[in-house]
Amino acid sequence: MKRRKVTVESLTELAKKMPVLSEEVQSSFIGGGTVKITVNRSFYGDNSTMSYFLATAYDDNGNVISSMSGMFLEPTVDYDRSTVENSDTAIKYGTYNVVPSTFNGQTGYYEVTGVEGRTNIKIHLGNTGDDTTGCLLPGTTGYYNSTTGESTVTGSKNMMDQLRNFLGSYGSSGITMQISA
Repeated sequence: MKRRKVTVESLTELAKKMPVLSEEVQSSFIGGGTVKITVNRSFYGDNSTMSYFLATAYDDNGNVISSMSGMFLEPTVDYDRSTVENSDTAIKYGTYNVVPSTFNGQTGYYEVTGVEGRTNIKIHLGNTGDDTTGCLLPGTTGYYNSTTGESTVTGSKNMMDQLRNFLGSYGSSGITMQISA
């Protein structure tokens, strides 16, 4: 078999002739479909808790195929009440499952399951501690106000759309969320 030397020009020509596959089609070839969301709590206020998150998608061999990051806002942390249903507190640190769900009758949302003593913990839109009664509110950026001791997230709709698309594209074989204290 005769080898052909590949040059920059030939790679450029090849790139022009190759079709570009969408991210969804690429992920169908890669396989896998597990996502791990790592949540690191950073700011604790009287009515809110703000965290950074990193969502990482893996293929069947455990290789990283994509990632995204953002912020979450939850109610204030009260570990004494974190296992009480409707306690309006952040959930206890640990590892949980995340499954597709509905919110106010609409599809396209996700729910955190396996939290001791708690149900109906959704990932949904919102910007302040008043917008959550135990759920996680995604945002593109977060702010901690040292005067009031409260946190807010911004860009919630944009981040919810990004997270929904990411989990829908890569989480078909399971999604877990690990929350650190």
